[in-house]
Amino acid sequence: MIYNMWEPHQTSGFLMALFMLSYMMITGTTTGIALFVRICGLVCHIIVHILFYKTLASYLDRDYSLLVSGISFFVLPKLMFVPEFSNMQIWFLILTSICLLKYYGKEKIEEQRGKLGYLIAAGFFTALEVFTYPSTIFAFFGVVFFIVLFSFVICY
Repeated sequence: MIYNMWEPHQTSGFLMALFMLSYMMITGTTTGIALFVRICGLVCHIIVHILFYKTLASYLDRDYSLLVSGISFFVLPKLMFVPEFSNMQIWFLILTSICLLKYYGKEKIEEQRGKLGYLIAAGFFTALEVFTYPSTIFAFFGVVFFIVLFSFVICY
């Protein structure tokens, strides 16, 4: 597909391809694959938003956390729970935000030393977001800006 024509969203097929491959390996057929992929998309959506809620609840009142994560849960650009580029872009952005919140949490700088994994995971999820939807390369610059900003604020 990429050999004949280059479309920016062609790189976003990796998650759906992984789900489809696992389905075909288990069942040996493609019958019902559309339903399976939608169920996988729903499960991914639920997991990301439960993590989002739990992270927000450690910073905000539980009611506000539920409101914000609930509104975010119903943001579906195509009104489908399918692991395609628009949903994946949102998932990876939320996962990046979760990791940055956990890294730059309420703790003092001395307590952050063991949390470098969150910063690495934030970079990984940002890379997946850009890989999913290449025009979100600007999100990378935004993430770097906030990392520099918060690093400067915390250190001084």
